[in-house]
Amino acid sequence: YLVESNSRRALEMSELHEELIDSVRYAGRIQKSLLPTKKNLQVGFSDVGVIWEPRDIVGGDVYWRSEDIGNNHFTVGLIDCTGHGVPGALMSMMVLSILNRIYAEDAQIQPGVALARLGNLVRDALNQNSLECDSNDGFDAGLCKIDLSNRKLIFSGARNNCFVVPRGDDPILRIAGEKSALGYPGITPYTPLEEFEIPLDGYRMFCMASDGIFDQPG
Repeated sequence: YLVESNSRRALEMSELHEELIDSVRYAGRIQKSLLPTKKNLQVGFSDVGVIWEPRDIVGGDVYWRSEDIGNNHFTVGLIDCTGHGVPGALMSMMVLSILNRIYAEDAQIQPGVALARLGNLVRDALNQNSLECDSNDGFDAGLCKIDLSNRKLIFSGARNNCFVVPRGDDPILRIAGEKSALGYPGITPYTPLEEFEIPLDGYRMFCMASDGIFDQPG
């Protein structure tokens, strides 16, 4: 009887596990559908590459691109939200939704201003703008505004860096974002983050990466 009971329990647990995994896989398809396609990312670049491999099918690391408004500039972003798996994915979907709202209201917004506004709106959405809040969630982010007319890139980051690879033999340039993350509990509004202008000519590649890359063994 004990063997039969354990076997039945194991079967029930297996079925429950499969239902849970199927649900997370479906959530993964939804999260991926919110990310820009490689074809959309490619516009304005000679080449583009993305590594996006969530550890738990879904996760808190996402990438983004603003809508093309025909002014010969656009913005790309990388966001790393707190949490892994489903909690991180929920955070990322909220952050992407708010980021789209910000750029729909002002397509010309500068990266440092956009990040501050994003941090404030996420904080408000999570009710973390009071001393009595229960949650403690936020995100790291980097935004690069590509201005093709003036041949320059404008970068701003919160605990995120932009790496610039020159065309020649000069060393790779690391442009450091600010050391504080965004969206976490607080009552003092975020102010616009520092911005860095980099000429597009003379450099071969620009790259942003979350700590999901740097924390890998080796």
